[in-house]
Order: sequence, then C-alpha cells, then structure tokens
Amino acid sequence: MIDTHMHADSRSSEDFDKMFISGIDTAITCSYYPYKLNNNPDVLINHFDRILNFEPKRAGEYGLDLKVALGIHPTNAISNSEAVFQKLEELIENKEIIAIGEIGLDENTSEEQKLFKKQLELADETKSKVIIHTPRKNKAEVLKDINVTIPKGKMIALVGQSGSGKSTLVDLIPRYYDVTDGQICIDG
Repeated sequence: MIDTHMHADSRSSEDFDKMFISGIDTAITCSYYPYKLNNNPDVLINHFDRILNFEPKRAGEYGLDLKVALGIHPTNAISNSEAVFQKLEELIENKEIIAIGEIGLDENTSEEQKLFKKQLELADETKSKVIIHTPRKNKAEVLKDINVTIPKGKMIALVGQSGSGKSTLVDLIPRYYDVTDGQICIDG
C-alpha cells in the first residue's frame, strides 16, 4: 500500500511505526516549511537537505520506504527563488527526488502563480512527475481558470483527499456533468 503523500518532518516516529504496522510500506514526503521564509532561499534549501538526508533514514528505522518529492510549496512562495531552482535541477539530475512537489496555488497570488508555472515548466523540461497542492481555502477562486492539456497517449493521475474534486473533474469529460462555464476540448 502507498500513502499518496505526507510531510514526514511533521510526523512522529510513532506515526511511521503505525503506518508500517497498518500495511503502508512506502510513502512520499513533500516539502512544506510552516514558518516565514523572509524571502531567504537558504532556509528552504536547508529544509530540502534536512528532508532528503534525515527523514528517509528516520522512516526506514520503522520499515517504511520514504521517497522524497521537493518543490516550492505555495505557502513558501518567495521572489528570490533562483538558488532554489538551481538546487531542484541538481536534485532532479542526480535522481535524488522522485517528483517536484508539493506545488500549486493557495492564495492565488501572482508570486504563487509565477512559481507554480516555473515549476511545471521545469517538470516538463526534465520529464519529472509533480505533486499538486490542493488549496485549503478559496478553491473556487484558485481553480476558476484551470487549463489542463493532456497530450495524446500520456497517462496522468489525479490524486487528492476525498471530496477534493477529482471525480467531478474527470466526470466532465464524458459529460456526466454539464460544463457551466468554460469549455472542454477533445482533439483540439
């Protein structure tokens, strides 16, 4: 069994033990720094290093295979992000992370939008997987201009908590629900 993702640095060692006992043998941890960064990329880079070098070992002590996805979480949006992107590119090139994540929009600020787009472009360039953040609030505002293009033959996965809209989004394609705003285009 695989847990979709978690933030291992906020989990106790007992949590890892309970996860393994309940049948979860592999999990993915994402970056999320819960404190103000004050536009300091070094804080986020140090956080990446801590997650990458400490959390898998700690989880492994309880039998849990912890994979790592790193990216700039929307609550950590900073304007001075070049060093962080250099670090992400290095980690991707060295195959130290399995995905870029958790990325997305939370407050739908222009800085979040810019960083989200840049991380999606990096994922596209490096053929990396991504883990998308589901906003805790303002879901309608954040998702109002959603634009998804899925190339022919490409497989994607929609992963999220129960009630987050995965099934509703997919059910729009065969018209189980009528589109009330915008459009769905298939083959152009």
